[in-house]
Amino acid sequence: MARLKHRRRDKGGLRIRHVVDVVLAVTVGLLVLGVVTSLVPMVPGAVFTLVGLGFYWWQTGEPGTLALAVLVLLTLTAIVLDYVAGAVSARAGGASWRTTALATVAGLVFAFVLGPIGFVLGISGVVFVAEFARHGEFEKSRKAAVYTTVGIVASTFIRFFLNLLVLVIFVLLLLI
Repeated sequence: MARLKHRRRDKGGLRIRHVVDVVLAVTVGLLVLGVVTSLVPMVPGAVFTLVGLGFYWWQTGEPGTLALAVLVLLTLTAIVLDYVAGAVSARAGGASWRTTALATVAGLVFAFVLGPIGFVLGISGVVFVAEFARHGEFEKSRKAAVYTTVGIVASTFIRFFLNLLVLVIFVLLLLI
């Protein structure tokens, strides 16, 4: 891919090599940014990865169709996971749709005030309180809050892994 283009020269000397180097640097920067920001709640890290893949493909025509499709599928999985994991885990723990909606809003507020830890604690706390108000049962409320917390934390690591996997595959494709 990029290696071969480094060796090509136009009549102006190193112009093509310089452009490919810049494209590659921007792409890898976006992919790394996607990996790092996937650990931060409410930051769509996989979007940076998707933009990086699209940018590189648009500029170079690489990677090939199959490789690009696999990388985009992995990235889209991370994006979808980012948006549904909290709600799915809350519902799996027995939380109502109302509780899930309240927890989502609370997560945004707490993330703004207290950062990533506030996001997780805010959502989990609201799920517990709302479910306790709904049922009056400590055990059901605890279960819903634990499921929600585990779902959020697990989805963060899965998003990180998916973005890292895309970066590793992309680099391996460059070396092949």
